[in-house]
Amino acid sequence: HFHFLLLLRMMTIMQWGAKATTTMSAEDEASAAAASTAPPASPPGQPSFDLGAKLSQRLREHSADRDRTQRRIDQETNQLQQLFKSAPKRPRDTKAVLQQKAKQIERDRTSRSLPLAQEKALIRQIDAIEKQIRQHSQVEQHQHL
Repeated sequence: HFHFLLLLRMMTIMQWGAKATTTMSAEDEASAAAASTAPPASPPGQPSFDLGAKLSQRLREHSADRDRTQRRIDQETNQLQQLFKSAPKRPRDTKAVLQQKAKQIERDRTSRSLPLAQEKALIRQIDAIEKQIRQHSQVEQHQHL
């Protein structure tokens, strides 16, 4: 809102200046040209205020701030994409269900007399289930990042 009012004020001053210059005499035009090249006189005791320089400075500061923010957004986006890419696969069953399956298979293996090939197959199943349980732990650790 402030910027709009400032712009409106500047346009009004410019229009007033344009009207005033069309009705000036040759002498007035020469003195106005000399005055326009010289910096505007400020009252004694007050610093001079150049609106164009102030607005340019604010624009540079805003642009630099915007660029810093954009670089940070890009950096955070890249980190987030890397986390998504490196996310481990989540097993279908829950950790508790997998642990229950492993206990059941181990109980069947130890309670019955089985041929060696079947016992080895059961051991491989238990190892696969334990691997899925470890995957659950990795997924949990990854989610806490």
